[in-house]
Amino acid sequence: MPAPHPAPHPAPHPAPITIVSGLPRSGTSLAMQMLVAGGLAPMASAPPMPTILAAIY
Repeated sequence: MPAPHPAPHPAPHPAPITIVSGLPRSGTSLAMQMLVAGGLAPMASAPPMPTILAAIY
């Protein structure tokens, strides 16, 4: 019986993606602020609304 092959090294896992989604006034900006405070680098997928420029990500 031939010797078994060693197990291949697993591929490194990519960094996880965190998506924050919700309706207006549902707390998504607060959730993003908490994630940023915890060290997550934010990324925006939509242009900011003029009424809430400081809170949009």
